[in-house]
Amino acid sequence: MSSASSAIPKRAAAAGVTNVEFIVGDVQTLEAVDGTFDAVVSKLILMYLPIQSTALCRAARHVRPGGLVVAHEADLTYGWAAPQSLLRSQVRDWFLQPLAATHIEARMGLRLCRCFLEAGLSTPTLTLEAAVASGPEAAA
Repeated sequence: MSSASSAIPKRAAAAGVTNVEFIVGDVQTLEAVDGTFDAVVSKLILMYLPIQSTALCRAARHVRPGGLVVAHEADLTYGWAAPQSLLRSQVRDWFLQPLAATHIEARMGLRLCRCFLEAGLSTPTLTLEAAVASGPEAAA
């Protein structure tokens, strides 16, 4: 277990959470996973996988009937500022170009519904969130 992933169970224990199990394994095969769970939660994982719906389908097979399949993904292509400055546009391009070159799905958040359906799951309930700020107190 990496130092980052080993910190997660420690944080849960420190918070008094005792009814959660953490399993480290290959998200594409789930070979280390045995049994069923109340929920499967992924956060910013599907966007990195070559066939997202296959991974989602495999994960869903481990959820008990009536359980939850939750996926948190982003749309990394949205306009980061309005109006766009030349510098912000350049930085945005520098960020997005490597993602495209390595076949990372930068718009996975907007593809989630289709991904659930391709995985043979029911139409999910989706929420789209965006931070909006202005003025001297806004984060740069």
